[in-house]
Amino acid sequence: RNCNPDRETNQESEVMEDNNTSDCSVFLGFDDFPTLGGAEDDDSWKRVSKAAKKNYASILKVNKENIQEANKDSKTKVKTDKYPRPNRNGTRRNVLIGTGDSKLIQGVKRAWFHLGKVKNGTTEEGVSGLIKSNFPDMDFVVEKLESKGWNESFKIGVDFTKKDEILQSSMWPKNVTLKRFLFLRRETPIQR
Repeated sequence: RNCNPDRETNQESEVMEDNNTSDCSVFLGFDDFPTLGGAEDDDSWKRVSKAAKKNYASILKVNKENIQEANKDSKTKVKTDKYPRPNRNGTRRNVLIGTGDSKLIQGVKRAWFHLGKVKNGTTEEGVSGLIKSNFPDMDFVVEKLESKGWNESFKIGVDFTKKDEILQSSMWPKNVTLKRFLFLRRETPIQR
């Protein structure tokens, strides 16, 4: 059986009943693909192979069944107009945060900052001296970072309760930048 790609949409059922593996295309329209659209002159998006349509229909069916099961289990309604998004961060693990008073081993919660556009040749000791002169009682860590340009950059860790104090612009030299440090996801907590 030959398939004419210019067929009207009312003949769509005849094409779906055809079990051949031919390259027949069917006009789906905006109702089946609400996110598609664009220039009216371009008709290439209107034609989809039977296999692609069956795959799309099976995905819709599976998602609809999952949403119906979720609605039965919970009192709140799940939105049915969008697909559930995958968790990009992987599974969340339960983290235990200690609250005991042991002085033997105790972690320090730190806020990490990136100090950038520092004059070439500046050392960790120079940055440490600047912070000590402005905040004599503050506990901090300074690490020099490998920079790609002419300027130097540093990673500064301060006590989390003092993070607002270190963000005062009057403390830092002119044209030096200070912002929150973003850790790469591939780093382990030990490297932080």
